[in-house]
Amino acid sequence: MITLINENTGIGAKIVSYLKQLTGRDLTSCSAQKTGKSERKADIKVNCNNATLYISVKSYEPKADYNHVERGYVDDYRNKWNLPESVYKALKLFVGEVDEKGTPLPRQQFVDKAKEISSNVDLIINELNERARQGLIDENEKRELMKEVEKKGVTPGLIGKMRRLTFNQINHIDEQLVRDVLSFFKQNKKFVVKNILVGDLNEDCLFFLVVKIERNTCCYYIAEASRVIEIYSQGEVTISKEGSLLIGKVELQRKGGNRWTKERKWWDVAANQIQFKISPSEITRDFNTVMIDCEMCYEHE
Repeated sequence: MITLINENTGIGAKIVSYLKQLTGRDLTSCSAQKTGKSERKADIKVNCNNATLYISVKSYEPKADYNHVERGYVDDYRNKWNLPESVYKALKLFVGEVDEKGTPLPRQQFVDKAKEISSNVDLIINELNERARQGLIDENEKRELMKEVEKKGVTPGLIGKMRRLTFNQINHIDEQLVRDVLSFFKQNKKFVVKNILVGDLNEDCLFFLVVKIERNTCCYYIAEASRVIEIYSQGEVTISKEGSLLIGKVELQRKGGNRWTKERKWWDVAANQIQFKISPSEITRDFNTVMIDCEMCYEHE
């Protein structure tokens, strides 16, 4: 896409043409490049004349209509979003960064404690059996976790997976915690959606390019960030049947992962984070979204 914009050919030329229409600017001499770390909510930076525009690219296939747009540790969101203590506790229970009694632990303290008990497999097995007895995990989950202990060892990710509770389970234990979660995200829905989709970028300079890949055809759609925020802010804040949190058209899930390297050292691959998922097709169906073109392309293998 960057090459096509720089060569001013094909879809790249059409994207620049639609950017002119959407911004009302006479954009000339456009050059594109990858964005830097400080511009993490976009994939492409486009410099035209004295204007700098950003494009966030989302691709999907109808059979896999999802895209992970943001993830991070609960401790980070506590500071960034000024989470109330009850919401912080509920999210910690949701990802499993708690002690065996369900008390929230700061990220590093949780990892340190996981290291302390990592060699005591019997302790982990006893906890697994107890959680199964209490109905917090079912027998299938217990067997799968047992296999992970035998195969990969005990890691923060595994302990978090063992101790995590869905919001449905949290509701059975403490209804007030879940009420507080729903209340917080209802009151801050648009702020949260904007933050996870746009971050610190100026939404007036950000555009979303969605590529729908079906069979051997790619169809390209473009929409302004302000409209994308509106699209995903629509809907209620509720708990899904699976026990995740639905914030409008954004789903909050627990990120898995985290295991040992061959050298038996910790390899942190974002286990126990919360992550946010969207369905890119929501953008393509909106009446304000522009379909640029469709063309033959190769399917992703």
